[in-house]
Amino acid sequence: MAIEIPKNFRTVIVAASVGNVIEWYDFYIFGSLATVLAVKFFEKTHPVAALLSTIALFTAGFLIRPLGAFLFGWLGDRVGRKYTFLITLSGMGIGTGVIGLIPTFDQIGIAAAFLLFALRMIQGLCLGGEYGGAITYVAEHVSDERRGYYTGWLQTSPTLGIVVALAVVLGTRGYFGEAVFNAWAWRVPFLVSFLLVAIAIYIRLQLGETPIFQEIKAKGLTTRNPWKEAFLSNNIQYVVVASIIVIGEGVVWYSGQFWALYFLQQVVKMDLFTSSYIVMIALIFGSLTLILWGWVSDHIGRKPVILGGFLLAAVTYYPLYVWLGAVTQPGNINYPVAIFIIFILVNYVGMVYGPIGAFLAEYFPGRIRYTSVSVPYHIGNGWGGGLVPFITSAAFLATGSVFAALIYPIVVPIVCLLLGVLLMPETRRNSIWQPAEAAFPPMSEWASVIGNTVTFVILFVILMALTYAPLYPFDASSKVVGYVVIAVQLAAWALLIGITFAHGIMINRGWLLVLPLLGMVFNLLVPLLTTYLGLVPETHTMSWWLIATVLNLACLYLVVTSDQRRAVTAT
Repeated sequence: MAIEIPKNFRTVIVAASVGNVIEWYDFYIFGSLATVLAVKFFEKTHPVAALLSTIALFTAGFLIRPLGAFLFGWLGDRVGRKYTFLITLSGMGIGTGVIGLIPTFDQIGIAAAFLLFALRMIQGLCLGGEYGGAITYVAEHVSDERRGYYTGWLQTSPTLGIVVALAVVLGTRGYFGEAVFNAWAWRVPFLVSFLLVAIAIYIRLQLGETPIFQEIKAKGLTTRNPWKEAFLSNNIQYVVVASIIVIGEGVVWYSGQFWALYFLQQVVKMDLFTSSYIVMIALIFGSLTLILWGWVSDHIGRKPVILGGFLLAAVTYYPLYVWLGAVTQPGNINYPVAIFIIFILVNYVGMVYGPIGAFLAEYFPGRIRYTSVSVPYHIGNGWGGGLVPFITSAAFLATGSVFAALIYPIVVPIVCLLLGVLLMPETRRNSIWQPAEAAFPPMSEWASVIGNTVTFVILFVILMALTYAPLYPFDASSKVVGYVVIAVQLAAWALLIGITFAHGIMINRGWLLVLPLLGMVFNLLVPLLTTYLGLVPETHTMSWWLIATVLNLACLYLVVTSDQRRAVTAT
């Protein structure tokens, strides 16, 4: 492209980062005041209100984010990056600020719960469209050689958003006192959002459109249907691989920051102020590692840094959390060590999250970059990462074991590490300043290992055997062992589907992925649903295992007998 890097690109980075911090502040202020909101807006004796409470406070904002990415991604690739994330920023501010104005359950009854739920949905939708716009906007203003470093500054915004949210909550509580805060001053952090968003909008209005999008538009190369190009074309290969990597990143991100705070408050039983103080200090220093690892990825590559973070997190989570529990016992808190431990956890966040923005921007073509970046990001962080607090907390409450609680944060990065080694390409040398139609390989050269039919069959059979883990003899009386068995089964299914996806692409039979995917559905989801609804007796569960086995064997048969590469060679 005959375009130059803008001279004001540093101003662009600052403006995008400030807006992103404020948007993440809006999202996390909700979680920071979850206990207050539950009291003010939900009546626990009312079943509908209780259900809405659970959905709104734990999952809705996360699960709706991919839909926001889907909708605003289309707008960003059709209309432009700048105006789309101005819309998302405005919507986020309104969705947050209005929470500080709406009446409570005592004033209008269950309508308060519905209002809060609706505003949370607006938050999630708008956040789904924000990140893709911000990272695309910054990436399309900076040089290829330093993209990891400069996007690393933007990557600090979610962490700093948590810090600002905690600081505002603690400051408001300290200024007004506990009684006044619980009575009405809890509204202040939400109302502050109006001011913060107004400032961010003013800053962003001073900026122009990205030079890459301007060039695409000037040449008439703007996509007519971003959804079709992103998800109903070969680009879906890129989306799947990116989603796998971002799921691992999302789990590490939430395990290193969110669950650290939960661990101190619910496992160690530390008070709100002390736990928030420790986590906030660690986050302030830890946020610098996002810039550091973004810079490192400019020199050694995105792939080794991100996958290295997966490995370190999976290996050290358990000993680090045990150590954290030992140094934060009531009446004997070692503050420097506790902060240092959480700093290490946040450093892992820096390794996986610092370079992820550069990786995503470099991985997709300019004409559909907003959509293609946004959807995998929010699938990984909204679903994979967003479920971390819920799954880890539920596992701990059920077993009382820190190890059981950490199974999900350990197993998911391991699975994504293995799939990432085979599938994730190195993008550091991909230039996004190339023509919009330029394309790069969707997978790593290591994927050729799975491309070999014999190797694939051997791996498939081994993983298929591991999916039967619950049928093998084990100590059923131990809840912890039960969680490990389930984790092995889920990991095996994930790896099975991952290698089938890769092999299917190489033999021009990508649809083979459907067979093990259906096998997992029949093995895991259908039995739960039919048993819960009373449609099929529990004694018939072996039928689902049989169906899953037949589907997997059918996949193997088709792989062995219908390799399209042989047909192409023969002709």
